[in-house]
Amino acid sequence: MIICFQGEFLQNKYVSPYAFAGGAFVFTGFKMGAYASIPEVKIEQRIENGLSFYFGFGARTDLTSKMSLFSEVSYLPRTASAKTIFTDMNRGVSSEDFEVNLRTIHLKFGLRYFF
Repeated sequence: MIICFQGEFLQNKYVSPYAFAGGAFVFTGFKMGAYASIPEVKIEQRIENGLSFYFGFGARTDLTSKMSLFSEVSYLPRTASAKTIFTDMNRGVSSEDFEVNLRTIHLKFGLRYFF
């Protein structure tokens, strides 16, 4: 979920550049692939959900009063805490904490229609 504020600058009749910034709450889903282990050992991993900043810039060209072409570049600088949990029927439970890099750059090109 993203909430951001957008400001346009240098408006002319052909291209309107803009910048935006805000915040995001990132829901992180994780699924482990197949792994080889003995039946007495269970391995699971968890990644924490959390807040992040969100910002970028773009430009749009109006085709009609309700339709425009746009291009955007946005960045989400998110890292998250994660944990690997080993459950061994013979040795008990142990865990290992680590950081996950979830930083992303989005390139968007498209057509917008305003109702």
